[in-house]
Amino acid sequence: MHIFERMRFIQQAHQLCPSIELRHPEECARLGHAELIALLTRSLEQAFDQGFRQPQHASVYAEMAVRWGEDFAQRLPWAKEVLAATHVPADLRATELLERSNAVLLDRYIGDYTEPEVADDYDD
Repeated sequence: MHIFERMRFIQQAHQLCPSIELRHPEECARLGHAELIALLTRSLEQAFDQGFRQPQHASVYAEMAVRWGEDFAQRLPWAKEVLAATHVPADLRATELLERSNAVLLDRYIGDYTEPEVADDYDD
């Protein structure tokens, strides 16, 4: 049963593709459609393994992979910290990934935006 749930979950890559292409046109054009689908499929597998079982949470994980690279979860300290907090519900972790990602991008482009404080839930 778990294998079928995982397979069905991963098939969402095709459904995610249009919205990802709208939000990240440069990255998607660089990858090409076939590689984008492959990246989204791998990202959804990783999201499933991380406990992101709802489509909206998995789409955040997939977007992070497109935005920051497929290895973002191992390479970026702020992402690694959020994903390691498996005792925190997936919806909160997905929100935290988006907030931290946006803070980093704002800081990059504006220069004076600081990353939000870490929630107490992550201090364990």
